[in-house]
Amino acid sequence: MALSRRKRLKQWARKHRRELFALSATVLFFALAEAGVRLANLVGRPAPGSPGVAESLETSIRDDPQLFWRFVPNQEMEGDGRFYHINSLSLRDGEITVPKPPGVYRILSLGESTSFGAGVALEETYTKVAGRLLREALPGMNIETINAGVGAYTSFQCVTYFEREGVKLQPDMVWLFSGANDGLASYMRNYANLKHGFAYTDKELFAMRNRFSGLLRLLNHSDLYKLLRALARGKALKSYGKNVAGQEGELKKHRVWKPRVPAADRRENLERYVRIAREHEITPVFLLPAYWTSPPDPDDVMRDVAKKTGTLMIDLPAALHTSGRFEQCWFSMDEVGGHPNAVGHRLMGETIAQAIIPRLQQAQ
Repeated sequence: MALSRRKRLKQWARKHRRELFALSATVLFFALAEAGVRLANLVGRPAPGSPGVAESLETSIRDDPQLFWRFVPNQEMEGDGRFYHINSLSLRDGEITVPKPPGVYRILSLGESTSFGAGVALEETYTKVAGRLLREALPGMNIETINAGVGAYTSFQCVTYFEREGVKLQPDMVWLFSGANDGLASYMRNYANLKHGFAYTDKELFAMRNRFSGLLRLLNHSDLYKLLRALARGKALKSYGKNVAGQEGELKKHRVWKPRVPAADRRENLERYVRIAREHEITPVFLLPAYWTSPPDPDDVMRDVAKKTGTLMIDLPAALHTSGRFEQCWFSMDEVGGHPNAVGHRLMGETIAQAIIPRLQQAQ
């Protein structure tokens, strides 16, 4: 039986030797082409240690196909000169009771590294400052605030987390602080996800990792495919080392690199945030994000979406600029990359609490 099978296989191979030769030559050609593109780095893939790219795979985070990355749960994570405790739900907070205990008014605070509290203690973050002030002003309410900020998250990641995980925490109110990371170039992700996301927006990366499968997902790992895809679109990808470092603004102006979240996608994310919240009878709030580079009156998509959807928006940049203490609100770029320090978080927390108190008084 085995001999007969080998004989038939040899006969089939002789009959189709031309096709087999052509197939082998094609496979070899593409393998050599892939190797050549990778060795020459024609797609401009940044190396570990380049600006905005971690030097190695980060041990404090784990891969997630929908969120791209999450913190490893139950860890003490070191960074910015301090240790950060990450709970069993991969959040920088204490343990959270699920289902929510009766009588608790729970507030979920979504955001990026500012919300996370880079460089400050957990109790110094604006989320916790606002929570304490709300409890002091409304002693009859059992108010709980949850810090769900994650470094380098965009509005897409924040809203995706809210839809997938946040609603399970049964919040009564949700805050969203998100802005600067949306405008980052597509190479500005952690190194573990660079292999997936290089040259794709967050929305495209999500589709690639979740909605498409088979050959297309395999091709996504090919530098040759990415180069051909870029050339087909008429966009030549530039070498990172020669053309990106120190010239991000110029490249963005000429649209060489896509932002992680283009303006149209940002609007879609913010509208989705409001829709998800209201579908689950959760009160949505926008926190217009404040950065050390923020102008007093930024023209932002968030402002427009808040107005059109009738959603409360708290203008944090205006509050910090009118406080007379704006220059005192930030770490230096050498310390924690220009993030707000305890003073900045305190002022933001006070601003948030002042705006939220009237809303909660109505809810009592």
